[in-house]
Amino acid sequence: MALLKDSEQVANIQLIHSEIWTKLQDQDELYAKTFLTYCLKMHDKKQVKYSLIESIKHYMKSRMMWISILVGLVSVPTFWAAIIWVSLILE
Repeated sequence: MALLKDSEQVANIQLIHSEIWTKLQDQDELYAKTFLTYCLKMHDKKQVKYSLIESIKHYMKSRMMWISILVGLVSVPTFWAAIIWVSLILE
């Protein structure tokens, strides 16, 4: 991955920067300061994840992932138990 200063996309990124700056000038001072501070914190906090392992770790930490795994594991035996129970009653 190329550095920004060496990239071919420098002109496009500068246009995006100019557009953000223009939009921020129309905003409240507190909003602009908060927005820019948030952007700096996010930049310092973490770079973009490129690793598949990091993405998998992120999903494994989420609560919804574990709930969906649990529902999947419980629903299959429950479905088969219901089919067997109904067939025994009808017999």
